[in-house]
Amino acid sequence: MLLKPMFMKIPEEVFDNAYKPVKNHMDDNAPYTGCMYETFGQELYYVFMASKSEELGRKVWTIVEGDEGQSYVAGFHYVNRLGFLITEREWPSEEAWVELEDLTCQKYTNYYYCGDCKERWEDIWDCKCDDKCPTCNKAYTPYKSEEI
Repeated sequence: MLLKPMFMKIPEEVFDNAYKPVKNHMDDNAPYTGCMYETFGQELYYVFMASKSEELGRKVWTIVEGDEGQSYVAGFHYVNRLGFLITEREWPSEEAWVELEDLTCQKYTNYYYCGDCKERWEDIWDCKCDDKCPTCNKAYTPYKSEEI
């Protein structure tokens, strides 16, 4: 599935499946599951030259940090860059911009009640999960969870 819109807000996995980032052949321990190229040294030079080439020019993405989190921007850019990706598939246009959805930012207020000591408490988690009673340390499942 190749995504065509100019601006997309999608999970990173969807981007990976659509454009297929290739492994960084210069660093076996590269971030972004081994696919990110750095913003300095030989890796920067390689990506810069790739961005100018006929074969790879439309496959270079810049990873940028913005107010809303991380995004992938089509092409080679300097401002707010964290690194670069090269993909198997070409980006759809020079204006392509992929804002990554942060799936970890979903938060819940979980409400708990301890049947043993009658303690009530609430806590904020990134999932609906069990918690230990602050009084007797027994594990309980929330009786109610509200997405924040």
